[in-house]
Amino acid sequence: MALKRIEAIASLVPNDAFVLDIGTDHAYLPIYLIKNKIAKYVYASDIAEGAILQAISNINKYSLSGKIKTFLTDGIKDIPKDYNVITISGMGTETIKKILNKNLFLDTYIIQSNNDLYELRKFFNDNGYKIEKEIIVYEGKIYYSIIKFVKGNQILNDSELHFGISYDKSYLNHLKTKFEKIIKNVPEDKNNEIKRQLNQINDLLKKC
Repeated sequence: MALKRIEAIASLVPNDAFVLDIGTDHAYLPIYLIKNKIAKYVYASDIAEGAILQAISNINKYSLSGKIKTFLTDGIKDIPKDYNVITISGMGTETIKKILNKNLFLDTYIIQSNNDLYELRKFFNDNGYKIEKEIIVYEGKIYYSIIKFVKGNQILNDSELHFGISYDKSYLNHLKTKFEKIIKNVPEDKNNEIKRQLNQINDLLKKC
């Protein structure tokens, strides 16, 4: 995982948290959290054996085996439930929903999904979570949305479900350009939905 995203995710983790990082890959986030004294302890899980072996190597490199424990497992399976924050990054929304569908019992989830952010926001919103903060990171010519969900009631309107509450001007202008290009290639009688969403983006830009 690239440094900008690691820093952004870490900035949303409460101090002294006990974190479960699902899909940890090479454990870059857990290592960052411990080295910077953000988390007290981290469980790092991944379904890929190669990733976990590299994660163990990286953890040992920094002598952090006493603060980070790895698990070769699918999601949260077989992991003790004494953590209080879950982080997931680099997966698709459907995979995230499958992992968390029956495991929404914490106060805090920090998520970076690679796709379908509307469904991600709706999933958490429908299950009694609100967006505490949303950060946009631009890295490798791609915009990434990192969202901190916490327990609570929140009514998100359609534009907020689609485009979030970051009010990041650069990101919204990127979306505006994208939708304007799409409209040019869609027949007039079929572009009402695209026009509607473009209007929503313009409304959000006014709040920036």
